[in-house]
Amino acid sequence: MFRLVKDILFWDVIDNLFIEQLVRGINIFREGSVYLIVNFSFMRRFSFIITLMVVISCKNRKEETIFKSWKSYPPPEQYTAQQYNQEFQDWIVYKVEDSIKVTLDRIDAEKQFPFKIETNNDAYSKFGGHKSFIATDDGYLAGFFRGEFGGNLWWFSKDGKESYEIGEYQLVGFAKRDNKIYAIEGLAHLGLSGGNLLEIIKENNKWVAKKYLDLREAPLGIDVDSRDNIIVMTSTKILAIDNTKKIDTLVYRGFWYPYLYPTSLVIKNNILYSGMRRGVYKYNLDSGNEEWLMK
Repeated sequence: MFRLVKDILFWDVIDNLFIEQLVRGINIFREGSVYLIVNFSFMRRFSFIITLMVVISCKNRKEETIFKSWKSYPPPEQYTAQQYNQEFQDWIVYKVEDSIKVTLDRIDAEKQFPFKIETNNDAYSKFGGHKSFIATDDGYLAGFFRGEFGGNLWWFSKDGKESYEIGEYQLVGFAKRDNKIYAIEGLAHLGLSGGNLLEIIKENNKWVAKKYLDLREAPLGIDVDSRDNIIVMTSTKILAIDNTKKIDTLVYRGFWYPYLYPTSLVIKNNILYSGMRRGVYKYNLDSGNEEWLMK
C-alpha cells in the first residue's frame, strides 16, 4: 500500500521504513538489507509515474554500521580486563527505532525517555538513578535503578501527568515477548549478587509485578532473540529463557567478571551487543562466536 505525504512516497507495508536519501527525484528506501529505489515525477492532478527497483545487498551483513570503524579483538584475558578497569570509560549501547547507538554518556541513552521527569532532591528517592521504560496500551512502565540505594517501578500515562508506583524494585530494564512484558531487577554489591525476572501484568485495571524466575545473580541487561528467548546478561553469565521457563546458559563465566561492568544490552539480527568498560562485547547467538570491539 502506498501513500503520498508532502510529495514523498512511503510504503506502508514495511515497518520501520525510512528515507535513506533524496537526490534529484530519486528516493532510496531501506528495510534491513533490502533497498527500494523509487524514481517518480509528478504530473498535474497528482498523477505520477513510478519506477520501482528492488536491490538486495549485503545479505549476510554481520556488523552494525556504527561499529565499522571499531577494531575487533578476542575477549580480553583477566589481566588485560583488570587494566581496562582502571580507565573509567563505560560504553552504553541502546536502540533508536531499529538502529543501534553507542555512547559514553548515559544522558544520551536516556534522552529517549518519552517525557521529562523532575529529579530534584525531593523526587530523587522516587525517580532518580538510571532510567528505562517500555510503552503499554495505556502509557508507559518506567524503571529507576539507584544501585545499593534502591529503585522503583512506576506506571505513567502517555502525557506523564498521571502515575502510580507499582513497587520498589532495583529495576534494570524491560523486554516484551508474545505481547507480555518482562523486567529484570536486582543488584550486585559487596560480594553479593541476586535478582529476578519479573512479569508485569494488569490486575483490576492496574499494573502489578510478579516474580517469574529467580536469576540467582544480578541481571545487567535484557532483550529477546529471534527465537523468542528472553536473553539476560548477569554478573557472570548469559542466559536464554524460553516460554516454558527453561533456562539455557549460553556463557557460563563471562570474561567481563569482575572488572568490566556491563552497562547495557541490545540484540539485532541475533547478534548481542553489550556496552562495557573500555569496549563493546559482541556475541553471536547462533554460532557462539565472541568478539571484543574497541574504538
